[in-house]
Amino acid sequence: MLLKRIGYCLIFFASLIFSGDLTAQSSDSRKIIVSEAMYSQSSNSTNDEFIELYNPSETESVDFTGWRLAGTQSSPLALADTGNGLCVLAPKSYAVVLPANYFSEPHFRLYESLIPAGATVLKAEKSLSLDNSGDRIIFLNAAGDSVLDITYFPDAEKGYSLEKIDLTAGDDRGNFVQSWKLNGSPGAKNSVPSKAFDLSVSAPSTRAVPPDEQAAISCTVTNAGAKPFGAESVVRLFLDKNQNGEAEANEQISEKPLFFNLEPEAFWETVFFHTPSSATERLIFAVANAEDENSANDSAKTALSVGTARNAVIINEILYAPVQNSTDFIQDQPDFVELYNRSSAAVDLRGWSLSDAADEHGEFDTYFFAEDDAQNTILSPGQYAVVSPDKAENLDSSRLALFFPFVKSLSQAKIFYVTNRATFSYNNDGDEVRLKDELGFTIDSLRYDESWHHPFFNSTAGKSLERLNPDMPSTAKSNWSTCTDRLYGATPGKANSIFTAGATSQKESGLAISPNPFSPNADGHDDFTVIGYTLPSAVNRIRVKIFDVRGRLINTLENSLPVASKGEIIWDGSDKNGKRARMGIYIVLLEALSATNAAVKSYKATVVLAMPLN
Repeated sequence: MLLKRIGYCLIFFASLIFSGDLTAQSSDSRKIIVSEAMYSQSSNSTNDEFIELYNPSETESVDFTGWRLAGTQSSPLALADTGNGLCVLAPKSYAVVLPANYFSEPHFRLYESLIPAGATVLKAEKSLSLDNSGDRIIFLNAAGDSVLDITYFPDAEKGYSLEKIDLTAGDDRGNFVQSWKLNGSPGAKNSVPSKAFDLSVSAPSTRAVPPDEQAAISCTVTNAGAKPFGAESVVRLFLDKNQNGEAEANEQISEKPLFFNLEPEAFWETVFFHTPSSATERLIFAVANAEDENSANDSAKTALSVGTARNAVIINEILYAPVQNSTDFIQDQPDFVELYNRSSAAVDLRGWSLSDAADEHGEFDTYFFAEDDAQNTILSPGQYAVVSPDKAENLDSSRLALFFPFVKSLSQAKIFYVTNRATFSYNNDGDEVRLKDELGFTIDSLRYDESWHHPFFNSTAGKSLERLNPDMPSTAKSNWSTCTDRLYGATPGKANSIFTAGATSQKESGLAISPNPFSPNADGHDDFTVIGYTLPSAVNRIRVKIFDVRGRLINTLENSLPVASKGEIIWDGSDKNGKRARMGIYIVLLEALSATNAAVKSYKATVVLAMPLN
């Protein structure tokens, strides 16, 4: 009999347990949490206190009918709807409990603009009476069971609520912090992050960097958590060699430590230096800290776009003063800029541009070319490109082809049109010509003026400025002169009429001069001579003078010019007054001061200035 009674008792208690009637923490306790509490408003009015509840369930709603608030009062406060009959909290939603006087007139409803439309709002029958020094919050369900019991602490300043950091974690003091927003976030997602300790790293998704140079590449580490954090973290930079988007140990190229904590929302920007080795590279930044609670934001990726090498493509010829007359029934001469690929690699000119000098307002004209998607914009090594303003639909009808008919048979030349312009705006008395690649990096530039033309020409209208040697500086006046083509006045798309090959010394140090003899009579043949030098020091300053056989100074070509160990200087056969020197033998004297040991070296060579017999 005793065993039978024991059996009945076990069955009875088991039925209570599985029906949920026995437990003081009913199933409601798993459906509701306190996510925020405003216990000390700036107004010092208890009418503006509130408690926010959150339903974390994915599928189940919570019905607050018959619920009461205890712990803050000697007797529990009944909760009711605000007159709309809504006491049910949907899954993944917030409810706000406000005191009765909050809704009374003429009290200003402080949170009316903050509580989202559709949020559940409950009214307590009296003041919530939340203690500013900390208090206990208890919620009782309709059956009188305690379904929620927490204690809060005075960790928020006046006007700021106490918000829960991780809604899925416990109710200990460390999981609540002061809200980041004045008046809190009633009925909405908390203003504080959902993690206490969380560092994030960010970087631009793309970055244009100059070629063959050490580029400064930055990333930003931000404290995305709710508490000060960051000390003893490490930021690492990886080169994603296998392009799999993962930061792998064998791909790390640098790292930097973070020695201090960042306040919430504070950030730290750090810079890495990296020299790209290919046209496109992918970098990965990663921040690591053993206490970081969120790995989803610990890395950022940057794709590097590397610009074209400086002077890979050069400005080779400029016709800025074309002969144009609308009344003479003669085909107008078009203006143009010729480019030349002096590098050993093909270069895509798509998206490139030319520009002129800025005006007094800092504004300048930009001429984009190579924009036709159907056109092959690849410029091969040793190939020319001609850029001309023209609205013609094809080459045969363009002003360039009508005036320079030979361009139609230049299979190795690229022709590009600036279709929104009838003419360039390069000034006849001098201007700047700047060539930029698609990333905006300057590839070549120069500033010309009228004095760059050969002094033997009475008029240079309709004659282009040509470059003597593509391997010599664009900015050197001595590397430019007037085109000697007598028929067209320019040579777009082919070798310049005054092209002069460089001269290189075969000795360890010394001078080499070519052509020698030369004849500066502006006939386009051997009009200039190139003085090549080789010096023993890597960095020097040189002075180059021309003397006649009697030792008289004829001209000073360079004076204290900083140079490397090898280079070239051009002499156009003129004296110090700009007049052509007489026929004869001349002595070239180059003096070099080494920047390494201050030693002075002198080199001499002879050059013959001749004139052809008529």
